[in-house]
Amino acid sequence: MGKVINILADKAEGKKESIAVVVPYRESKLTRMLQNALGGNSKTSMIAAISPADVNYEESYSTLNYANQVKSIKNKAWINENPKDKFIRELREENERLKNMIDNKVGNQPSLDGKALLINLNDDPFLTGKLKHAVNDGMNVIGKPKAG
Repeated sequence: MGKVINILADKAEGKKESIAVVVPYRESKLTRMLQNALGGNSKTSMIAAISPADVNYEESYSTLNYANQVKSIKNKAWINENPKDKFIRELREENERLKNMIDNKVGNQPSLDGKALLINLNDDPFLTGKLKHAVNDGMNVIGKPKAG
């Protein structure tokens, strides 16, 4: 287990000599059982028990060094999900985002507060009021200019 912890700690610190090294999880039954907890898709905690007695100084010191190495191991946990479920979740998130944009009236529309507006009218109620043209001070040209 110590060998696995050493290699995982070196990889987490980014040491060049440990990048190509394969982590030997299969060398013992304990590391094989703890493979997902040590370097896989999980969040892992370690509790180190030490003794304040003088006779256990060496053992406590070695335990603290071991716990310090374990502390440097970084796992990247991700959610295992079906691609179809992921797609549905992303669509729901986008739907919520778009609803929030509509509710907050956030968009690419310029601020038209305090200006006179020309608004289109149409037989189709869905098109009425969709085009807005601000009337600026001075001369305003609407439509295509005539040649000549």
